[in-house]
Amino acid sequence: MRKGQFGITYVCYAVIAMILAWFGQTLALVLLTAFMIAVEKDEWASKQCLQACGLVGAQWLISECISILNKPVSWIGRFIKDYESSFYSFQKAYDHIFYFVREVVDIAVIVLVIMAILNILKEKDANIPVISKFADWAYGIGGGKKCPKCGSVVKGNFCDKCGTKLD
Repeated sequence: MRKGQFGITYVCYAVIAMILAWFGQTLALVLLTAFMIAVEKDEWASKQCLQACGLVGAQWLISECISILNKPVSWIGRFIKDYESSFYSFQKAYDHIFYFVREVVDIAVIVLVIMAILNILKEKDANIPVISKFADWAYGIGGGKKCPKCGSVVKGNFCDKCGTKLD
């Protein structure tokens, strides 16, 4: 296992990032990610931290969208609940549905974090769906074709290393 400048393995940093994502500690996670990018400068560990940040960001975004969708019904319900009890019952059912959706999202995050930690402990990429592609994009990885002659990643139709033209 490779160690960083302070004697801590990169796997440990990545696992800590995922645990912070699990508990929703956004500030600590962002600080750890900034530390990994600026000080340790290890691409693999920084990508794992970015994936943890992306997971927390996606969880927050979904939660906020649910809240935005739920607010109009709550506002209407406050005014109508005194006059008509059927709308109040609808509002309660609506609230329970949104609560259920939030719980499903939280469970999905926990499952993704556990799967990511298991991958990280094997020193593989966390491979969180969609978010891993974002982390690759942030580091400029992927999105190209492989050169059949030298095997390097080519963006476009011409290999800069060996000069092969791709179809």
